[in-house]
Amino acid sequence: MIVLRSVGSLVEAVELFIEKIIHRIFGSFMNYSATLCIIDVQVPFHAAGRESLLDNVVRLVKNAKRRRAGIVLVEFEGFGSTHIAIQQAIGSYEKCITTIKSDCDGSEEIIDACRKRGFNTRKIIICGVETNNCVMATLDGLDDLLPFSKKEVVASACNTMGHNDSVNKKALKKMLRYENVSVRRK
Repeated sequence: MIVLRSVGSLVEAVELFIEKIIHRIFGSFMNYSATLCIIDVQVPFHAAGRESLLDNVVRLVKNAKRRRAGIVLVEFEGFGSTHIAIQQAIGSYEKCITTIKSDCDGSEEIIDACRKRGFNTRKIIICGVETNNCVMATLDGLDDLLPFSKKEVVASACNTMGHNDSVNKKALKKMLRYENVSVRRK
């Protein structure tokens, strides 16, 4: 039995049902590739400076482009643009949108950006910094607003201030408490 949290949840459940029927009918003609959301990978955040993090985010960008998936860059207001390495990997890719948030939770901005551009909100890949703050708050918001959507956090493309691996691991472990969230290592 499904317990709906709000009218929005009912609408989302109906949309998901219709999407599944359309996907069964039209199959490969529809693009349901997961949307990649990159959270706060901006130069002023020290956690964004780890080379392995940048390499893994760039790898995710290249994979999203190959799949023709949407990419949402979420930037914390007042902290500049997304890291240049990521911008270069994106290049002139037309299925990318940047959105600005003013607090830790960027979930509403992600949903608005996806709806404006027609990106998939049923399956979302999440990476970024600070894992224990902004990534966690955004995931929490997405779970509330899109409870039936699948969310996948890429651990190798997340980082915390001071590159504190134990804090990062604790935050990633906490994320598994959500029903529709998975954490993959690479």
